[in-house]
Amino acid sequence: SITWLVIDLIVDVFFVTDVVVNCVSAYYDDEQRLITDVKTIIGRYARSWLILDIFACIPFELLIATQGEDVGEYNGLARLARFPRIYGMIRVLRLIKAFKTAPGGNTITQQLQDFLSINAGVMRILVFCFSLVICTHIFGCIWYFTARLEDFGP
Repeated sequence: SITWLVIDLIVDVFFVTDVVVNCVSAYYDDEQRLITDVKTIIGRYARSWLILDIFACIPFELLIATQGEDVGEYNGLARLARFPRIYGMIRVLRLIKAFKTAPGGNTITQQLQDFLSINAGVMRILVFCFSLVICTHIFGCIWYFTARLEDFGP
């Protein structure tokens, strides 16, 4: 529907804004020096997440909608582009990057462990269980999308 298309485009605008902000945001290097040179910032961003972020900003739903419904009936790649969740999953990689490290060099799990005073062994079990749930979810999504590409046929 047109409402979901508009919402998807608004989300895409936010992600394009995020790409622009990441291109001009200073960062601390390994020696804790503040890097403010835009060329250096863009170069570092280009070597890490820029390609995935740009791919995640492509409005596939708009591209498919402008081509009509019969586009890609037999083309698996075009049918794959109809799944906004696939490029949405790429956006989730940004969250993984955000949770990788926190200010001060500590990981989020270390900060959580310190804040809640959780034993290191218990924390390892919790991280393992959380990782297992995430992996199971991702494999379930892949299984579903594979079946969807085959029109849920045998």
